[in-house]
Amino acid sequence: MVDLKGLLPKKDKTEHYWSIVLEKDLVQAGIWKVVEGNVVMVSTSPPAAWGSADELINAADSVLSSSVSELSEEAQEPSKTVFAVPNSWSSDGQIKQEYLEQIKEVCQKLELIPVGFVVLSEAISHFLKSEEGVLVSAILVGLGKEEIELSLVRTGKVVGETQVLRSMSLDEDVTEGIARISDAQSLPSRVVLYDGKEGDLEEAKQSLINTDWTKHPEISFLHSPKIETIESKSKVYATALAGGAEIAGAQSVMPSNEESGYDASDVKNVSEQLVDKDSDPMSLEQTGFVVNQDIAKPKEIEKPAGMVQDGSSLQDNLQKSVSEEAGGQITQKPKMRLIQKVLGKMNSFKQGITKTISRSGANKVAIFGGLFIILFLILGFLGWWFLPKAQVTVYLSPNQLEELVSIYVDPDKKSVDLDTKTLPGQVLKEEVKGSKTATTTGTKTVGEKAKGAVTIYRVGSGLDLDAGTTLQNTGEIIFTLDNDISIASGSASSPSTTNVNVTAKNIGADSNLASGESFSISNYPTSELEAKNDNDFTGGSSREISSVSEKDENELLASLQEELEGKVRDQFKKSVDDNLVSSDNCSDGCVFIEDSIVSSVTQKDYSDKVGDEATTLKLDLAVEVAGLIVDRKSLIDVANETFKEKVPTGYVLREEQISMKFSYDKEVDGVYSLNVTVLANLLPELNIEEIKKAIAGRLPEIAKETVSGIPGFERNEILLKPRFPGRLGTLPRIVGNIEVEVAAEK
Repeated sequence: MVDLKGLLPKKDKTEHYWSIVLEKDLVQAGIWKVVEGNVVMVSTSPPAAWGSADELINAADSVLSSSVSELSEEAQEPSKTVFAVPNSWSSDGQIKQEYLEQIKEVCQKLELIPVGFVVLSEAISHFLKSEEGVLVSAILVGLGKEEIELSLVRTGKVVGETQVLRSMSLDEDVTEGIARISDAQSLPSRVVLYDGKEGDLEEAKQSLINTDWTKHPEISFLHSPKIETIESKSKVYATALAGGAEIAGAQSVMPSNEESGYDASDVKNVSEQLVDKDSDPMSLEQTGFVVNQDIAKPKEIEKPAGMVQDGSSLQDNLQKSVSEEAGGQITQKPKMRLIQKVLGKMNSFKQGITKTISRSGANKVAIFGGLFIILFLILGFLGWWFLPKAQVTVYLSPNQLEELVSIYVDPDKKSVDLDTKTLPGQVLKEEVKGSKTATTTGTKTVGEKAKGAVTIYRVGSGLDLDAGTTLQNTGEIIFTLDNDISIASGSASSPSTTNVNVTAKNIGADSNLASGESFSISNYPTSELEAKNDNDFTGGSSREISSVSEKDENELLASLQEELEGKVRDQFKKSVDDNLVSSDNCSDGCVFIEDSIVSSVTQKDYSDKVGDEATTLKLDLAVEVAGLIVDRKSLIDVANETFKEKVPTGYVLREEQISMKFSYDKEVDGVYSLNVTVLANLLPELNIEEIKKAIAGRLPEIAKETVSGIPGFERNEILLKPRFPGRLGTLPRIVGNIEVEVAAEK
């Protein structure tokens, strides 16, 4: 493969490049360039679908044309191309032969020069690191039409990958894939979904958000994973960033003025804000980009290892008194001395103005004007000193504890019994009615029976035949006598004859027989009793109609009952959240157990019965829905009792850092059994007042460096009201005006 650095002209810094993202059923493209050592996106196309090799060429041509339409007139259309391919297209650091042939044909037909390829999951991992500033640990899930691709990323490195054929259940597919690539360590609690269709992506996200991961013991999350999605154009950005890393060691990618209003002259300043100057440049291998090999002529190379930790450590400039009771004092600037100094300078300024006015013989108006300016400056300074308030939230990586416990809810209890884990509670009940109509799926054959007349020939003594006696021709089509008849005796040489009307037993045109058919009658031998039709049988017909099936009734009932349950569930939840539920068993507020919802049918009326002809079926349904609420304080007491012997030294268990997930078990004699997963995020025990003193009067950037030495520090957020411009925009110098909140990073 040709080295990208050699392809970049020495003087022309605005050469444009293609990024083409190839997936099993989608293709997407973008144009980018390198400005001041940063990747600048000029345009991206929407994704296009493809199936066959010919469709791929047409789809690729379509997305390239879409991207070129946004290229400025003076810019030259690019030809050099960086490809991104799925994990399944690559093996041992090279593209598999069958996919390589497809890429070669695309390049030949569309006059592209392939200069490199990158595995899509590794490119996305590097892109997320560029966006977030930290090495990523997550499970990447690429959603294809027929299969999904999963990649396990730990600290920026892809450590496992697999493909799973798609079924009707996405959560089962994802669970199967995770089980294949999971290792002995706990899985990162982050799942990132990507593909080219935003609608499908959001639907998949909601499906995984609703997944009960505790039902899959073969995988191990510390807590329920956060489900995220990335825009389809981010895949193009990630591919461009991989190419830019090889060309100019780029570590950031951003849109240009062609795509979203950025001016290329501002790229340097913007990138300086986005890129950590103290971090080491990412190597090409860390982006997952393959170099020194033409993808049209693959050879054996080592598979990229992915990104690695850059070795930078957290700053340690916060003294131990922040996280320990002892360990020294944090010195502060002498505030009163500073105030006196400022006031002294203002007083000198006042005296200078007074002397100047006196020497110039100015009138009193000028004097008062000068004094007003001085007063304005003093009040401005006092406002800057005393008015600002700050809300500082420090997010820490928690020490997580998780336990599965069984609890019991007894509406007759008035207080919690920690020994048996029995809690007071209450059953909410509500009757709700609703209607729903569905299309029927059953079918039924209806029609008319053929009719006609036969002549019966008798050899032997006379006999009587009842109406309904069967006649059958050689084709085994059965008819029945319409009336009772008496048949006279006859001989072989002169048989008796009797005419009678007959009707086919079954509906349908098959019974429309031509004249001249012979029929046997009941069990009599044809030598003694036989019938023939002198005229055609007519009138037989059949047709298939839509009808109500038992399946239609059951599915409509289940669907409407689920909808009514959901309606009442939402009603119960809102009532509890808004404190609209009055209960003697909830001393500190109630918690609604959503999984405890059960319903019973009190009335159901269908518009039609099973077998009736109908294209739609309507159901009027009434159900009684019941659900449990329990005392919030009692749940916290159970959690504290569960973890009281498991909290490590130096950590504290806070009520707001406890979460629970409930699973309804059963009800026996009015007592309800629940399985509860209790998750606690333990945070370091910190001296909040010392933290306030350490950051008071500091610029937000310096305050962040100060608190970054706290064990487990992840990030912080600072909200200033009001926010003064420039270097005046410090945190309040009055410690009492600073609020510090410690929270767990999710």
